[in-house]
Amino acid sequence: MPRIRSALFAAAALAAAVSAIGKSAVAASATAVPGYVRPSNEAGQPRPESYVFAEGRFFDGSSVDRSLTHTTFADITRVLATGLAKQNYYPAEDVDSAQLVILVHWGTTTVYEDPNRIETVANLHAAASAYQEAYSASGGIADASALNAALMNSEMDAQLHASAEARNASLLGYRSSLEKEERNMMMSSDEMSMRFDLAQERYFVILMAYDNQLRMREKQSKVLWITRLSIRSIGNDFTEALANLSNVGSDVFGKQVDTLLRVDPAAPRGTVTLGELKVIGPADDPPADDDDGKRKPDR
Repeated sequence: MPRIRSALFAAAALAAAVSAIGKSAVAASATAVPGYVRPSNEAGQPRPESYVFAEGRFFDGSSVDRSLTHTTFADITRVLATGLAKQNYYPAEDVDSAQLVILVHWGTTTVYEDPNRIETVANLHAAASAYQEAYSASGGIADASALNAALMNSEMDAQLHASAEARNASLLGYRSSLEKEERNMMMSSDEMSMRFDLAQERYFVILMAYDNQLRMREKQSKVLWITRLSIRSIGNDFTEALANLSNVGSDVFGKQVDTLLRVDPAAPRGTVTLGELKVIGPADDPPADDDDGKRKPDR
């Protein structure tokens, strides 16, 4: 059954998504290889692990952004190290002793923007109207070549947009969550929020942690976990946004999280710790009711 898409619903959902997201919200995708379990101590806290950073790929996007190009790899890793330390990851003294090699990619996404979008839509409407008028005037006979050409241009524009969206969804870790939402009959506000993100340029950092000791012993490259963090670039400065990315990442580095997280780093965050549960015994039997349904008083 085709999905029901209402223009009014989509517009309302988009407006709600934009107002709810804000310019500072960070999207976080955290995955780990199947079977990976972070070593922990008797209290269940992650054991300290050492790492070294490795410089990955820089994505400069299609816009000139000095806050991005002027930020060095050393600047980026200095900020990320703060977030990693909150999960008990610490810099190693040298490469040989490091338990992990963390490869870092960073930059901004590239989105598809058709400079002739307004003209394309206008041509499609004009061709459809002309065809309908000719069809009605001729009693059912009309030349559809102009309409077909306009439809082809519109479809090509849609395909290019979808291709750019799919590329960014994979890059930022949206793909599995987006595919899950697409199974719904109606487009949800979550799907609208994700598509709104993917249609905009977004700053991002991707951390890929490899088993360094396995690499040294057996010359094998095995990734253990990947964390992808992003935030919209419009209205933000990369240097300042990087601190928010690291702050949100500090909760998920080295973990498997099954859904895409959307976090406003400006919002207060806290934790609740449950102590040991104690059984204090069965509750007293409730007092019996009188025949008229009223509860007898305790004696």
